Amino acid sequence: SQRLPSSLISVPMPSPVRGDLTQLPGLVVARCLAYEALHARAWLIQIWKYLRPVLLGRQAVTPRIWNT
Repeated sequence: SQRLPSSLISVPMPSPVRGDLTQLPGLVVARCLAYEALHARAWLIQIWKYLRPVLLGRQAVTPRIWNT
């Protein structure tokens, strides 16, 4: 399994968000705390858009389910 890149540390976050990532065998867990759900969502989407190409080699297109 691939390791999370150290460059992920430099991914900017909205200031009211505290987040962390944990890598397990075959799984990456992202969790965050924010006062506003939109800030948390923005942070999680940003992490997903960064990790998908790096770890899976696939383009980070927005899943349709996120628009429902």
